[in-house]
Amino acid sequence: MEAACAGVAKFELFTGSRSEATIRLYQRHGYTVTRTEPVSPTLSLTYLEKPGLEIDPRR
Repeated sequence: MEAACAGVAKFELFTGSRSEATIRLYQRHGYTVTRTEPVSPTLSLTYLEKPGLEIDPRR
């Protein structure tokens, strides 16, 4: 999917902060945790992002 979005400056996603395996999966794919925000007393979301793909200007 990321290859289909060439030229996008960055990709951002979120997951539940307790989803440690999911967060590790995204980190293995180049995502970095940028913040965690509480949604309720029992739920926080962890946001991750990674740089987008550069476009070759010669194309």
